[in-house]
Amino acid sequence: MLLRPTIGNELRQDAFSASIDQIAQATPAPKKEVIEVVTHKWIRTCTSLLGVLGIAFSATSCSSGSTKPATVASTAVPPTTSTTSSSGVAGTSASPAALAVLQTIAAAPTITTIPSNLTPPLQTFSDPSQAKLASGVSSFGPCDAYGNPARALHPAPCLLGDAQASRTIVLVGDSNVGNWVPGLDLGLKQAGYRLAVFGFAGCPTPDLTYPSYAQLTPELLSECNEWHAATPPAIAALHPTAVIAASGTADMTAISSAQWIAGFKKLFDDSTVGAPSTVRILLGTSPFPAPGPTCLAAHPNPQYCALHDGPGSGTFYSTFLDRDPKIAAASGATLIRTYPWFCKSGTCSPIASNYLVFADKDHVSVAYSTFIAPVITEAVISAING
Repeated sequence: MLLRPTIGNELRQDAFSASIDQIAQATPAPKKEVIEVVTHKWIRTCTSLLGVLGIAFSATSCSSGSTKPATVASTAVPPTTSTTSSSGVAGTSASPAALAVLQTIAAAPTITTIPSNLTPPLQTFSDPSQAKLASGVSSFGPCDAYGNPARALHPAPCLLGDAQASRTIVLVGDSNVGNWVPGLDLGLKQAGYRLAVFGFAGCPTPDLTYPSYAQLTPELLSECNEWHAATPPAIAALHPTAVIAASGTADMTAISSAQWIAGFKKLFDDSTVGAPSTVRILLGTSPFPAPGPTCLAAHPNPQYCALHDGPGSGTFYSTFLDRDPKIAAASGATLIRTYPWFCKSGTCSPIASNYLVFADKDHVSVAYSTFIAPVITEAVISAING
């Protein structure tokens, strides 16, 4: 039996410390299991968010039915150029729904007590199985190649958004694709795009051949390399309107910045071969603070658990933020900076409004990803429109 390391979609057991176990054992409502790749496990969370999202999204967005496609033209991104969105909503005025999200994020550093209606509640994280479902990583479980040799050899995407749409947007990467799946699923359904998700939790996003990497066993490392060989042709076969790449942190002792950048370029090049009009999009690196649930269980003031970091600060996180534009420039991709979706003036709070931002050290909660659906979706559509 293959022993699987505790990475990616296997949320680390040490994230659930004794402090979590001391929380009152309120049992969360049972989650509906995935039976098809298009099942929305987050539908109850989506429904509860309509008070905020209703400005831009109707209640039908929480159902499995498709909506009338919006008219959105595809614009080519020349392979030698890149553009950058500093606000996360590039080249367009933010909608009222997106502005409401950004205002909520700006106010997050003023939150000094844990809301009684925190979503998901901290009690969720006393049960590892429920904690896993609360993380965005669970949103692409059926198509995750982690520990699935057949899926690594023959990648098949989860089909979300408007699954019947003629236009397809591909999202590809490691476990961090789960940070964006719930939000893009909701937003692209309304916008009339199909979302095809290719993911391998724990396998770095850049298309390289890895002789070793972090905690990957030899078996998983081999599957990671096989997945990288097979995924770009599978993406190209879908003839997507856009390819979005997302990634978590890198083991910088194993992969140099030059290799990391070259691997992203290869991923984009091979996934769009023969299709110069396919838009290339890089989602910037999201923050990776201390595990929120554990910290919040021990400290009633959420700001104790906030990450104080940002571009150009010279800190660990800023290293990735400063490298993102170089990846985009080398790949001919539009960089969508995700930093503004989590942080304001150098402070990345663990709670925004009544939403728990991170389920662990670098994976966003399903609830928060759904909450920021307007800004994620508008940034992507804006990048496609050029």
